[in-house]
Amino acid sequence: MRTPLFLMVILALAPTLRAAETATMEVRTLVWYHDLEEENLNTWWDGATLRIEQPARRFILLYREKGQLFTGLETRDGLYWKFDWPVLSARLKEQAVRSRELKQSLLTGDGSAALMGNARPPEPEKPPTDIFWLEKDGGWSGSGSPRGVVQVDADAKAPAAELAFWNRFAQATDIMRTVAVREMAPGDLVGILATFPARAGSPRVLRWRRNGENAETLKLVASRVEPLDPARFAVPPTYRESKLAAIDGIFDETPGPYHGPKEITTPQMPDTPDEGAFHH
Repeated sequence: MRTPLFLMVILALAPTLRAAETATMEVRTLVWYHDLEEENLNTWWDGATLRIEQPARRFILLYREKGQLFTGLETRDGLYWKFDWPVLSARLKEQAVRSRELKQSLLTGDGSAALMGNARPPEPEKPPTDIFWLEKDGGWSGSGSPRGVVQVDADAKAPAAELAFWNRFAQATDIMRTVAVREMAPGDLVGILATFPARAGSPRVLRWRRNGENAETLKLVASRVEPLDPARFAVPPTYRESKLAAIDGIFDETPGPYHGPKEITTPQMPDTPDEGAFHH
């Protein structure tokens, strides 16, 4: 007995159909209290791209973790821009090195920067920002951050995916602050998560206290799983590409090799003719 053709097609497509039915995304909602404002932050994660939405600011960030590709959607204007962080970071470091070499050359006045070859002045060390944690009153208190004392309520039984979300969220928002000068989370979140005790689990509420008063709060208020919506992780077809003003000009011109300061010469005036050369 032969199997009907349509049944063979259905059987062949069954794994794909089941995958489509079971594809999901992680959805989380956070509330950020800062500068006397309450701001909602909605996030989606499909396993490759993190979407962070700031409804009040009409802005959406798409952060592709592998490769660190950033895409910003300005929903108010229907524009989008993007940048590749590894490429941009390398370019910024290159410009910083050339700037130091030029400053060194101007200070010495003898072109020593060009003679130094690969030897470059050492970069200034950043002050340490280690945070020291103490468990008390059912939570954790951290001191050592320049932004004040941090109090954290955490869930020791939270799934690993939740802690992975926090690290991903902190990394994306930290790079956005550096490149686009856009605030999407507290400024020391990366350092806090890096030093937070592993046995404490995943943060649920983080509070910053300055001068004995609550100054800032970041709270995870909802976490759920929903069927995958691929449209949330793509640029709408009606959007027009723009350029991020903060990186305008960085990739427009490739600087040539530096050869040190040019020799300055005093221009010579033409010889004065003899008086006898003039006849009246």
